[in-house]
Amino acid sequence: MLLLGSMTMAQTTIKPKPSQVLLVRNADAAFDAKHYAHAIAAYEEALGKSTDKRGFAPEEFLRINHRLAEAHRFSGNHLNAVAYYETVSKADKRPETTLAHGRSLLAVGRYTDAHAQFVSYLVLVPNDPIAEGLIRVTQQAKQGEMRTTAVDVQPVPFNTSLDEFAPSYYGHGVLFAAARKGRKKAAKGKTNIATSDTDIYLALPGNDGQMSRVEKFGKCINGKGDQGATAVSKDLKTVYYTTSLKSISCKEARKGKNTLVIAKYDRATGKSTLLNFNSNAFNTAHPSLSDDGTVLYFASDRTGGKGGMDIYRIALNDTAAKPVNLGDAVNTKGNEVFPYVSEEGDLYFASDAHPGLGGLDLFVVHPVGESDFAMLENLKAPFNSGADDFGYTASAAGELGYFSSRRNGNDDIFAFSRSGSTPLEYAGYVKDAVTGNALANVKVEVMAVGSMRGQLVKTAPDGSFSMEIGAKQAFQAEVTADGYEPRKLKVNNPGRQLAKENEILLTKKAGSASSATAAGTTGATAGSEGGKATSADAKAFSNLLFEKNKWTVLPESRATLDQLAEYLNANKELRIELSAFTDSQGPELYNLGLSVKRADAASKYLSNKGIAGDRITSKFYGFELLAANCDNDPACIEAARKENRRIEIRIIGN
Repeated sequence: MLLLGSMTMAQTTIKPKPSQVLLVRNADAAFDAKHYAHAIAAYEEALGKSTDKRGFAPEEFLRINHRLAEAHRFSGNHLNAVAYYETVSKADKRPETTLAHGRSLLAVGRYTDAHAQFVSYLVLVPNDPIAEGLIRVTQQAKQGEMRTTAVDVQPVPFNTSLDEFAPSYYGHGVLFAAARKGRKKAAKGKTNIATSDTDIYLALPGNDGQMSRVEKFGKCINGKGDQGATAVSKDLKTVYYTTSLKSISCKEARKGKNTLVIAKYDRATGKSTLLNFNSNAFNTAHPSLSDDGTVLYFASDRTGGKGGMDIYRIALNDTAAKPVNLGDAVNTKGNEVFPYVSEEGDLYFASDAHPGLGGLDLFVVHPVGESDFAMLENLKAPFNSGADDFGYTASAAGELGYFSSRRNGNDDIFAFSRSGSTPLEYAGYVKDAVTGNALANVKVEVMAVGSMRGQLVKTAPDGSFSMEIGAKQAFQAEVTADGYEPRKLKVNNPGRQLAKENEILLTKKAGSASSATAAGTTGATAGSEGGKATSADAKAFSNLLFEKNKWTVLPESRATLDQLAEYLNANKELRIELSAFTDSQGPELYNLGLSVKRADAASKYLSNKGIAGDRITSKFYGFELLAANCDNDPACIEAARKENRRIEIRIIGN
């Protein structure tokens, strides 16, 4: 029963017709079974039979409209969902309805209206990180920052008017799932039409070089029921695939079970066997193999998860191994599905709960250590749209690949090429705006729009700097020197003209001496290496230091954070920026993840001291910029390495 918050419903004697009651009963059963197309057809037919005299009571009318809004949203038809949400939201002020309404508005591009819904939700549920993230997405979308021009996307030639989805590489071809038999005829008396079962197909290059030849895959892999997403071993001998339990087990078919499970198909024998962690009590689907083939990633709604479908991993070479949930960095209360692991260990997946453009969006997280992930990034448009986008797969180099999307009304497969994979050089000089003198030791930070993985360098003695950036990817640059006004630059369409042609002029702050060193002068750089506050009224705070491979806040750092929290609580107009670094021992990705954990630890400590999350900005650099540059010297003492394992604190005014 739909609860309408504080709304008071008057008692009514309005009763629907028996045919309406039957339609709603059938629709409820279909909705509960997640057969949303069936539910929509029956609900809408029931409402179509309504009249002023023989309609539904107000509460039931709103319940049906709410279910129609949800069914359309879950089906990816956000335009219809918005229409029903607008009817429901006049009376239903529950937070979950407000959030869902906002998501559908965002999906259809009504960014201002979506923003208003998310703000209303935050009034009801303060500090909710998902809603805060969605607000950032709406702002970025309005400014054109949720799109990258570094990717070219085109539909594949083997799409049809029916569904094709879940591509994966198979030698020179592409495996995919499709309903190619057409649509089943509706049963007599039914209002809905279902698509046929899905099978696994193989697309191969034709004479024109395009993926235009399509054939059914395997000897016996396509049976009764649905077959779906696949994962292929490197020797092409074994295929893990999603199927319905009915297609594997006659016994379960007699029980009416249609649970999704993962099976292992041996091409040599043509036989399929169920993996031992399946169950008819929950769904297990969407397999993906690690690069070495020893770990299987998959999605499941088994008990003990975060909610909905979660992503798990399991070691295939350990018969006693149990599935491991990938945790909060990946999974939410919503659905995380269709994992794919790249050669570098990056995990791509689809989620309908992490902040995105609508429906399922594609995301990537990066490996931290041997088993953790961090640094969630939305792939943005054109990978993502207001509809469901899912089922990412890529070539070994990651420059070419495929994904599925419902953006054209049904599931289609799209090919992508990362046209901006060859990096460009961003280089230039930083000078004093008045004297024209080159400034050394100035920080130049570059961050791709929508990303948290930045680059940070310091200018050389002649004021020069240089770094590689992604071609055709918009980025922001921030140039800071103690005693100078910071400069923020935004480049929407970087090109090769950036190299060697960039001059950045800094203006001194009134009454402030610069710690940036003019070219040709002698002596050490004045001021703090730690990025302390430079405005006249800002207090300076020491760097936070950490032990090797750890992110626990040390006692001396707690004292600094206590002072910082007290200062921020007394100066509500100020914000802070935490820049986290590591020493250079170990792999780059490991250190980048370690800097994420250190920044998170400091941020959580301050949050517990009453500092709101929107006043804290965290940036992560790994060993991008070493404070003590003897780190690769075997004789480098531990004290110098500890100086590199730091968080720099910067005070920012509004």
